[in-house]
Amino acid sequence: MKENFNSRKELTDSMANAIYHGEMSNEKIAGLLSKLNKDSKSPPNREAKTNEKKVGIFTLRNIDGENCFVRDQKFKADFPYWNKTMNVIKEKSPKKKRVVLLGESVARGWLYEPLHAPAEVLEDILHQHFSQDIEVVDLAVTSINAREILELCEEALALSPDAFVIYAGNNWKQSVIACLTDAEGYEIYRELVSGKPGYAVISTLVSKAFSRMVDIFFIQLKRITSGRNLEMVFIIPAFNLMDFQSSEIEKEMFMPNLKARAWMQARAQGLNFLEKNDLESLAKLAQELIDLNSFHSLGYEWLAKCKLAAGDLKSAKKLLETACQTAIYRVTSTSSRFFVGLKEPIVKNCHANKVHYVTMDEVFEQHLNGGLPDRTLFLDYSHLTIKGIELSMIACAKTLIKAWSGAEAEPQIDSYEIKCDPQMASTAHFLAAMHNNLCGQSFEIIDYHCRKAFEYDKRILSKMNAYIRMSLSKTPWKINKESLAFVGNNLIQMGMFRYEPHAKIHSALLRSIGKILRENNLAEDLDVILLEEHTISGEETDLLTTKYAADSMLCMTELLAKEKGFYSEIKLESKFYFVASFQHSVLAKLTYRVPGGSADKIKLVVNGKLQVELPAHPKWSTHSFDIPLSDLQSGINELSIHWVLPSSGTGKNKPMTSITDLNEVISPVLGEIQALSVREEEHLLSKPSINNLSEVINIFSGEEIERDRSGDLFVEGEELII
Repeated sequence: MKENFNSRKELTDSMANAIYHGEMSNEKIAGLLSKLNKDSKSPPNREAKTNEKKVGIFTLRNIDGENCFVRDQKFKADFPYWNKTMNVIKEKSPKKKRVVLLGESVARGWLYEPLHAPAEVLEDILHQHFSQDIEVVDLAVTSINAREILELCEEALALSPDAFVIYAGNNWKQSVIACLTDAEGYEIYRELVSGKPGYAVISTLVSKAFSRMVDIFFIQLKRITSGRNLEMVFIIPAFNLMDFQSSEIEKEMFMPNLKARAWMQARAQGLNFLEKNDLESLAKLAQELIDLNSFHSLGYEWLAKCKLAAGDLKSAKKLLETACQTAIYRVTSTSSRFFVGLKEPIVKNCHANKVHYVTMDEVFEQHLNGGLPDRTLFLDYSHLTIKGIELSMIACAKTLIKAWSGAEAEPQIDSYEIKCDPQMASTAHFLAAMHNNLCGQSFEIIDYHCRKAFEYDKRILSKMNAYIRMSLSKTPWKINKESLAFVGNNLIQMGMFRYEPHAKIHSALLRSIGKILRENNLAEDLDVILLEEHTISGEETDLLTTKYAADSMLCMTELLAKEKGFYSEIKLESKFYFVASFQHSVLAKLTYRVPGGSADKIKLVVNGKLQVELPAHPKWSTHSFDIPLSDLQSGINELSIHWVLPSSGTGKNKPMTSITDLNEVISPVLGEIQALSVREEEHLLSKPSINNLSEVINIFSGEEIERDRSGDLFVEGEELII
């Protein structure tokens, strides 16, 4: 084992050095990677090892004298990632053409499968518009990466395909980062810790990684398919530019070695301009944000908003694509997406390798008469609505028919339309609302999907009612009596219960559902449930549970690491909620530390009112403080901790030992919490009075909690210069 490890290490070190100095061709790299991959184990939960001939989760079996690939129980752990209904892939009929569709969750038709999976839609279109009989085999796999797609392509040759359709690119971030050599990673690191990182230098290195990754992918694809008489179509994904914006954490400052205090001041001004709809001032401010930190998405998004208002779609599109691509520079989890930097290398390689391609952003732009992709085509960041699936598969079918027929002009398939069951459409939009909430999206987009769900099928109200009650309840969902409302409904089958760990007492989703229920006279007792379940008492209530944290899933990547036993925060503000009866003052208790320490003080704020300032010590310390009755409100209260900016250049004097050292430069931990609790200072002998519900902050009205925004807590003091 040790000899094998040493030889692999020597090989990878040699490759990295040669790549960095341009001494090795991509063909040679691909060959060496292929050699390395033969010794590599598959990632966890992705296909157990087997010596039998297989295609993904399907193993070759002889059934009644026919060689078929059958869903194999040994891969049961992977079943949720694959088509739910395809159990057997029969031997190919000589009278049929066979298309194999490979790709990620977008290619699976997330939330509409299996009835309206892209493979099913493509087969239906081809049946209607091509003279020969066609079958489409669905090998799309949720969360599959570039290397796994290539492995699946190689296995799928056993199905004797006439065409491969590859609809992928949304999950390629890690593959791109892996194509950065250690030397390139170190160069990026040096740029970042210099205090004046050059965007041009770093973006050029990332662009090289985009091209290198795509080149290697197509070299491997050519090796796999060489000598095979099959057509190949690559569908280049699009991104929801208009309606999927940066999450809360993505709008926060990162890369503090830039002019962090100046950036925070500019952001505070920008928020004021947004509130006043002063787009002229916002445009100037947005450019200032970009100049201060070109790696951050916020400036590009704000400037795009101004360009859209001025009718400049071309500039807005470029800015939003750049904003989307800034996720490549983040070490924290972001929503999966297609980076525009991949498009040109893919198109170039398609031309060079005679692979047909479909660019979905152009298809969508044509459909929208020059408009930008939006919520009519996307459920979230990348997953498509019925219309999006329809347009993508029509474009794919046109490309295949043209390739097979040899005709110069594309066939006309403009009359095709998917007839989606209203209940399925309603379910898809309700789950999309849950998912957008999880991804930290705005109340407006979450409310849009909730209302679309109600528009498609009024019966969804009973599910919404049950959902909000389960979210407010402390009882686990699977044993909650409200879960009976979902029996026989495909909300459970489509993964609703995976959202349970992120159900909170206060969120945009609950406000939207509550507002719709109230409009339909179904929300009379929701405030009562909230108070009965969550009003704090004389016993401590732990605010580090996800029920009381404000962050969405993608904002909580550093939240509570159980193996560490404490909460790590990479944002400048940590927000939590608790429910008070408005009868007694509250005692809060915090155990915290600030890595690296600072001369500045952290601030604890309740409902927008400053409670206490605490030293930013690097060692653990515990503090208790009273929250007076005058600062509380009956119902939900917001407690926020405002951390401080690092006082010196993060990592400036530390040598880089691996690419992972970039983490503390890009998104350093600003504060850590071991414990945070609240309790009433006097024991209540009886349950809180809930007779006067007019005093309760109504979280189901669609309005956010009011906060004192009279000043910014972070813009005082001199600019941080590193």
